Formats: sequence, C-alpha cells, structure tokens
Amino acid sequence: MRTKFLSILFVLTALLVSCSDADGYKDVTFITGAEVDPINKYTVEMPKDLALTVSSSSKMTQNVTISLDVDENLLTEYNNKYKSNALLLPSSTYTLDSKVVEIPSGSHISEPMKISLNDVSGLVPAQPYILPVKIVDVKGGFPVLESARVVYLSISRTLVTKGAKIAGAYFLHAFSDDYKAVEQFSMETKVYIDRFSTASHKITSIMGWEENFLLRCGDTSLEPGQLELAGGATKVSISEADAMTTGRWYHVAATYDGTGAKVYIDGKLVAQKSAARGPIDMTYGYKDKAFVIGISATDGSRRLYGVVSEARLWSKALTQEEIANNVCFVDPTSPNLIAYWRLDGSDAYTSGGSTYIRDATGKGLDLKVGGSGLSWVEVRCPN
Repeated sequence: MRTKFLSILFVLTALLVSCSDADGYKDVTFITGAEVDPINKYTVEMPKDLALTVSSSSKMTQNVTISLDVDENLLTEYNNKYKSNALLLPSSTYTLDSKVVEIPSGSHISEPMKISLNDVSGLVPAQPYILPVKIVDVKGGFPVLESARVVYLSISRTLVTKGAKIAGAYFLHAFSDDYKAVEQFSMETKVYIDRFSTASHKITSIMGWEENFLLRCGDTSLEPGQLELAGGATKVSISEADAMTTGRWYHVAATYDGTGAKVYIDGKLVAQKSAARGPIDMTYGYKDKAFVIGISATDGSRRLYGVVSEARLWSKALTQEEIANNVCFVDPTSPNLIAYWRLDGSDAYTSGGSTYIRDATGKGLDLKVGGSGLSWVEVRCPN
C-alpha cells in the first residue's frame, strides 16, 4: 500500500514540477488514481459496488465541495483515443448514491462516492462498457488537474465458455498457395500451460510453423517459461523477467509488419526485433508442412500440455490496442482476419472418421485434430 502511495505521489510531483516550470507551483484537485491511470477496469458476474474519491495535492484549510457526474459524450473520445469498441454502460444498470463529495478541512481526500452496479445480467459477456465520470465543479478548493478530471470505469461481464484441453492432442491446417506470401501477419491465442516440456530442448510449442514463424516456450538457451518467436530473421525471445508460469491463463500474440516482429503477453509488448524477412509463407513448416497448435516438427516431446482458446490468424500487424481490446472474442467478419478458431467445443465436428474444428470466418480453413487426449473445460474471460 505504501509503495502504491509513493508511486502516485511521484507521478503527481512530476506533474506539479512541470506545471511549476511553466506557471509556478499550483495545488490541484483530481480524481484519485486518475493522475496515474484514467481507466479503472472491473470484471463482474453479479451486482457490485464501486467507489470513487477525489484528492487534493495539499490538505484543505476549509471544507471543499466537489460535484461529479457521468458524461456520456466522452465515449467517442475514449474509443478513438484507446482504439476501443466499448459501449456506454446503460443507465439502467447502475445508480449513483450522490453526485457531490466533500474534502473536509485538514484532509486531502474526500469521502467515497458509491456507484452501485445493480443488474449486469443484460450486459453482453466480455464486451467492454464504459462509464465516464468527471469533476464538474469545485467550490472553495484548488483548480482541477485537467489530465485527471475524468476517470473511465471499464466494466466487463465475465464470459463463460469452454476451451480445448490438450494432453497429447494437437491441431493442424495445411494452407493453400493462396497464403504463400502474406506481407503482414499476426497470430494470437489464449493459453493455459499445465506443465512445460522436460526434454533437453525445453520446447513447449504453442502455435505456428517450425523454422518459419512459431510461438513457443523454452529453447536450449532459454528457460522453459520464456516465450520465443522462432523462425527466420525475426527470431526473438522475451526476458526471464517476463517468463510465463504454469497454472494461469495468458493471451499471447506475435505480429510482423514487413519491417520487424513484436511479441505480446496479455497486451504488453515483451519483445521485438527489426528485420525485413520478406512475406510470411503460410504453406511451409519444418516437418509439419502445416500450421499447428500444440506441437511442432512432429516431435511429441515438444507438445503443449494445457488449454488453448480463441486462436486467430490475421493478414495485418495488429496494434497493441487491438490485441489488448479483443482478448475474449472478435467479430468473425473483421477485415484481414484469415482464420478464427474459437476452440469452445461447439465448433468441433466429425467427418470421415476425423475430428475438425470449424473456422468461424466461414472460409473453410478448419483445423484437423491430431493425436489423442482432447477434452473441453470451462474457461472464463477476462480471467
């Protein structure tokens, strides 16, 4: 708690020093926490109470009244700034206990304003909803720090679905020559790893093409939890500090924009490398000769033991905002979406004695299930 307070104090001090350089020192009023991050994220499954407070940079010498209100007009600004597809939180789902708070004399923080989420049953699961709350007026106190006048409450209802648990099973698709030269490319999936490979190479394969464009954990020179984009001039690995662990969900993504590659974990950029390697050939994989999930180089010791969900391939380099905003699902008609396998069990079917996973885009780029040991487990998103 002390560390968090010092961090906030440092940020605020930097803001005030900057202000001091230009106009002289000024005490300010601001929504608590918005000076560090204007977005407060909440995942809900049932009614919930939230609280907001207002702070000042120095203790007040008199009682100060602050008026706050919801400003629905800020939704467009939010979506444009953060490249989001958020909807406005319906007024029928929440109530404000008051729109006025007070910072008492001798204090620097107000009593909380309670926001009650009364009924979230009508919210679309995993769809982000925004409630923009801003300081409207301050009576008797310091001027408002404009960069912290507004806080965006981001509300998401938990999506409960299923994921593919693989313990010996894997997925593959052999792409046609139509996909032999993709100028820009991205791939992403959610993954939960039960255990890493214990082989000497330490490789746990997630998705892609061996010696081409493969997301995997571990390598002879890496620790088992270090995520690596292997293959070609864009080969790059994350640091040990960002290494993944077993027993928790991650969203992993790799992008290539024609000039270099980037690797993301949970929407955070964790590795990148500048290299113009030419178009991505989606028809080539060492030994596999196919795009694979859960194995590589037909090597059973490189298998993924865990759960995968929401696997997607794109003919564009996704931005960090696009990756962070679409973890749980995307519109299957999205531009540049090559293939989309939800891997939720409802997309599995049998034909000619084999099991397949249907491509949600409708292009027919279905995955074939190889090996054995496929089952379906409950998945919640956001996790």
